[in-house]
Amino acid sequence: MSLEASVNMGEEINVETNANKESFQFTGSGGEFFKIWIVNLLLSILTLGIYSAWAKVRTNRYFYGNTQLANNNFEYHAEPLQILKGRIIAVVFLFCYTFSADIHPYLGIAFAIALFVLTPWVIVNAIKFNARMSSYRGIHFNFNGTYGEAISSFILWPVVSVFTAGLLIPYALYKQAKFFLQGHTYGETGFDFSATAGKYYQAILICLLIVVGLFAVITLFANIDFMALFANDPEQLPEPKSILILVAAMYLPFIIAGLIYKGLAYNIAFNHLSIKSNQFSSRLNVIQWSWIVLSNMVLILCTLGLFYPWARVRAAKYKASVTEAELTDLNSFIAREQQHKSALGDEVGEAFDIGAGI
Repeated sequence: MSLEASVNMGEEINVETNANKESFQFTGSGGEFFKIWIVNLLLSILTLGIYSAWAKVRTNRYFYGNTQLANNNFEYHAEPLQILKGRIIAVVFLFCYTFSADIHPYLGIAFAIALFVLTPWVIVNAIKFNARMSSYRGIHFNFNGTYGEAISSFILWPVVSVFTAGLLIPYALYKQAKFFLQGHTYGETGFDFSATAGKYYQAILICLLIVVGLFAVITLFANIDFMALFANDPEQLPEPKSILILVAAMYLPFIIAGLIYKGLAYNIAFNHLSIKSNQFSSRLNVIQWSWIVLSNMVLILCTLGLFYPWARVRAAKYKASVTEAELTDLNSFIAREQQHKSALGDEVGEAFDIGAGI
């Protein structure tokens, strides 16, 4: 997760005169991560997925350990057995859910209701687990989001947005971001997320305009008949090569718009996060970010997946290079948090292990 861990370190603040700007740094390399990744992959296959829990821990520790802020790296403390237990529980539940309807229709309905009710709880505990397993300069993160807030953010608002013809989708995205970011704490100090829903409406509007614009350009210059894909008359169907072009032309605008939205959302998050007097900011270029991701996807396909470690490191390096923190008195802040440090740091290894498998 690397830089995702650092998201927990920001809120919008009042800048003081003695603030120092520090850039995040990612010091890992594709070659180093390839050695970890290939071993993880082979052992996960040989153990029918059991080793994937160890693989996740090794990967997270590598990315956390190579993500630095002010010459200090983040740490990941989860143990593989915790994650394995969570995954076993999740697999057993999904197995029962899949075959419950074959045993009795009402049993299938009961499992479906249970899945619906438990999903927000799983989300909360998965975020809480990952937060508490993360630390910076000896202080663990935490998450104080509640079950009710998760229901509102991930079920209520998305469902309501469906009945408003999608007009509330940006607001639902805003509520989810606020739930995640403002719910985190660093030690005992909470985060503040000062963005408004309007920022997400702007981002979605930009993406919609991009989709419409790209479709118009593709249709105009490539002379593509999109309706030909849905023609019932065999004589109207294009040749196989043309069909591939049509499919690519239909999906590419949405892929590009999705990447641009993620870049815009990343900027919104970091540019409106602060903790005490420490402000975070991001200057991610959405065009450059989209190019990095798209080229990574092409290279991964061309190398049959072998480029994946370099692709992930490349993305992590770029995100780190465009993310900064304006620190006013980090040492004093850390010292205060250490004084308030409770048994959480000692007990964190045993907490919320079920959520780790999600």
